[in-house]
Amino acid sequence: MEAMDKEAYEIKKDSMTRAGETKENKLMKKEVRIPILGVIEESETLTGNERYFLDHYPHGEGAYLVKIGSCYKELRDVHIRNEKTPNDRIKCDFSIYPIRSSAIVEEIKKEHEATLKDYIEECCVKILTSVNANRDDVRNVDEKMSVLIKQLASDITCLKKALNSIKEDGVASGNGISEKTLLGALEIVTKKDNNMANENKIIAYKGFDKDFKCRDFLYEVGKTYEMNGNIKCCNRGFHACESPMEVFDHYDMLTSRFAEVEQSGEIDKENNSTKICSSRIRIKAELKLADIINLGVEWLKEITMPSKIKANNSSNDGDYAQIGSSGDSAKIGSSGDSAKIGSSGDSAKIGSSGDYAQIGSSGYSAQIGSSGDSAKIGSSGYYAQIDSSGQNSVVMCAGYDSKAKAAIGSWITLTEWKSIGDIWKPICVKTEQVDGSRIKADTYYKLIDGKFKEVE
Repeated sequence: MEAMDKEAYEIKKDSMTRAGETKENKLMKKEVRIPILGVIEESETLTGNERYFLDHYPHGEGAYLVKIGSCYKELRDVHIRNEKTPNDRIKCDFSIYPIRSSAIVEEIKKEHEATLKDYIEECCVKILTSVNANRDDVRNVDEKMSVLIKQLASDITCLKKALNSIKEDGVASGNGISEKTLLGALEIVTKKDNNMANENKIIAYKGFDKDFKCRDFLYEVGKTYEMNGNIKCCNRGFHACESPMEVFDHYDMLTSRFAEVEQSGEIDKENNSTKICSSRIRIKAELKLADIINLGVEWLKEITMPSKIKANNSSNDGDYAQIGSSGDSAKIGSSGDSAKIGSSGDSAKIGSSGDYAQIGSSGYSAQIGSSGDSAKIGSSGYYAQIDSSGQNSVVMCAGYDSKAKAAIGSWITLTEWKSIGDIWKPICVKTEQVDGSRIKADTYYKLIDGKFKEVE
């Protein structure tokens, strides 16, 4: 899809306050028109360096309204620096114009949403015109083209109903729809054919080496790859894992790169794991190690929701158990192998003695213990305490003031947070292997000033 044409929005700048002026006279009357390419959202945990790469901005150079966390903070004018990194990522610089008025933000959002709606309607008109022009020739085209034209006509009817609903609800009202929703609607009329649109698509996670290669094949973010032949796990096809944590079974945490992918086409799944093999794969976005940790916790919470498992027992001794809890002060125990345990409540106590356990917790003050080998343990809540005594395990703490200990040969990832202004932000994420010398076994560590420090 071509980048959207630039729209102009009006903002007012605060003027310098003269002695004796009233509050009402502190606004300049001069209007400044700034071209806006779109709206981007950034996590409060996004590292500063990522903002200086052009692929962070979906439409390239230009001005963007930036939402950081839950608040709209600034207008950002992005321009290319004409400098590339070793992996060919283009660097950029930008100027920042802080926005202190929520009213201005709302006006910019309303105009932007309205413009996107108009753009979609234009696409509908063009496609509908094309379909109508070809109705008389349907008998002369092959069966596949006939199906496609009929499907396009059906899609346009559905989209026009959606647009009429948008008009009735009022895009410019306080309950308008988001840019993501509008662009999602536009994808309906740009899909290639009916079969591709209706096929099964699976979101998964894939590892690569430092050059973004897998088995010597170079991948690129945003591209789609296809393969013919008999698709079978560990034999032929594109491989990835539905569990973000399972990716660490195949790629080293420190030297590898990771991405969220979309798998489709012919699909084959491996038994007793989340590994997936497909004939088609799309590389959606590159992920940092901290992203993988948080996604792993959320994935475990999702698959262990009571509505997705047959029983939500507080104790489960069988292999391949799936245990989920959302209440505070939960006590969860599992002794079977390959258990998947997810908890979102505060002050949870989780214990697992089976091998290959996957444990995720997002609540505050979680206490997690695991004695099985090859465990993968992730926590995104504050004040987590993780104890792993099994061999070859991976322990990951993304939350503030968390601590962890593990056995020799295992890996520990810790995060250091700092209050910047009124916002707590992660300033360092570091991974170390427990070697028994520099990083001791059965010893709690926190990340302080960018270094692993022993704590009680």
